Amino acid sequence: MDRLEAIRTLVAAVDGGSLSAASRTLRTPLPTVSRRVSDLEAHLGAQLLVRTSRKLTLTEAGETFVARGASLTSSARPSVPREASITNRAAN
Repeated sequence: MDRLEAIRTLVAAVDGGSLSAASRTLRTPLPTVSRRVSDLEAHLGAQLLVRTSRKLTLTEAGETFVARGASLTSSARPSVPREASITNRAAN
């Protein structure tokens, strides 16, 4: 598991309010988004999100983790998906 990618996926889900929104934002299939979040929770040994059919809610552990994870991902990688940055460079 690429932990940085999993954290980035979790942050996108929280920012978008759903795993579907993260899927669209990251241009990643929904099952992949769901698996990344589940794998991250298993790795940490803590539930980070409470998922219902209507909304996504952070647990206390999730709030702490996302606060730290958001700053980590913003400093580690640009938030633009790799394909978009390649396309933009090719157009210039």
